[in-house]
Amino acid sequence: MSAISKTTSRYSYLPHQKELGEILYQKAAEYGFAILAAEERTGKTGTFLYAIEKSQAQTALIITKKAAIEGIKEQIRAFGCKKRYEVINYQSLHKIQNLDPDVVVLDEFHQALCSYPKPSQTQGMVKNLAKDRIVIYVSATPFAESYSQCFHALDICSYSPFRKFKNFYQWFKVFGIPVEMRLHGRVIKQYHQTKENKLRSILAPYIVSITRKEIGFAHEPEDVIHHIELDEITKTRINLLRRHRLLLLEDGSEYVADNVMALMNGEYMLTGGGLLVDEAYKPLSREKIDYVLERFGDTEGVAIMAHFKGEQERLGKIFKRATIFSSTSDAEGVDLSHYDKLVVYSMSYSTSKYVQRRCRQCNINRKDPIAVHYLLTDYIDKEVYNSVAVKKQNFTKRVYERVAATEKNPTLFEPA
Repeated sequence: MSAISKTTSRYSYLPHQKELGEILYQKAAEYGFAILAAEERTGKTGTFLYAIEKSQAQTALIITKKAAIEGIKEQIRAFGCKKRYEVINYQSLHKIQNLDPDVVVLDEFHQALCSYPKPSQTQGMVKNLAKDRIVIYVSATPFAESYSQCFHALDICSYSPFRKFKNFYQWFKVFGIPVEMRLHGRVIKQYHQTKENKLRSILAPYIVSITRKEIGFAHEPEDVIHHIELDEITKTRINLLRRHRLLLLEDGSEYVADNVMALMNGEYMLTGGGLLVDEAYKPLSREKIDYVLERFGDTEGVAIMAHFKGEQERLGKIFKRATIFSSTSDAEGVDLSHYDKLVVYSMSYSTSKYVQRRCRQCNINRKDPIAVHYLLTDYIDKEVYNSVAVKKQNFTKRVYERVAATEKNPTLFEPA
């Protein structure tokens, strides 16, 4: 972690960054915090830098994800910022010593600070750093999965509108809608449903937002679904794993699904043509790979996103010109606007990642339409897409179990 302060400017703030930055500055000064919730690719970093540069603050701590650190540092230099900045990722907070910032910026805070009903360990560390300081929250998708996410995130700030509540459960009694789910004979309390209209009204004064359309983007992303037919051997492997929670491979190795997540991931990897066994990724089939080669080709204009590391490494060996990305870590903070085609080989289980990922090609200067291509079979990958993209619900173990519990046929998700 190193301090950054440069005065040579290579970038100029765009008109909307100045306008939003001014509003962000005013709200943060008045309320002690503000939420910058502008859409993806709208220049949020430049907006909060403008607000800090305009303020009386002399030092700012920016906490973000690791992949975004260098990009933020580059913008600090390029905009010629005069204040002192420290940029660090959420996983390195323990390295901070003797730091006394005037402003704390929580970039992409929905990733690390929005757990419920219990707060995360990271939330507690950030809360200590942010005590009695101005806080700027930054995310294109704040509280996208549930407004229950807002309590612990805002509890970090000493000026939260919910500071009278001692914990999430007290807050939920006022703003939540109790729901119970029965699963395998157990009653499980759910905390995701809230009185959204009431919460939106409370949070509205603190939020600064803008859409790509309002800025003047010509094109919005559209999903294009490609159905991939698996060969009979792959189908057999999937169905054997579902029935027995165990799959014996031709080389004698075994994949054991001894818990729900292992079963989920095993099925998902098989739809992509491989399986992780004893920490070694084993290629097994090529249905999706061959489809990409035939339909999109191996060209420099193609970007391919895959969820599992083994898939990414395998694709990187096969595709010599196309670029391989992680559908998880590269779902945010990466500019893919110069690629003609974005192919999602496999996606993560997160709704917010889905929203962020599909906007990677958006750019105010882009002239071509944006199509995000999803490769889906008739198995679990289709259910993941339906959950995160259509229902706007994370595909969790509980969602998986709930779907399984409604199936009379033990071969979960098997096509009719």
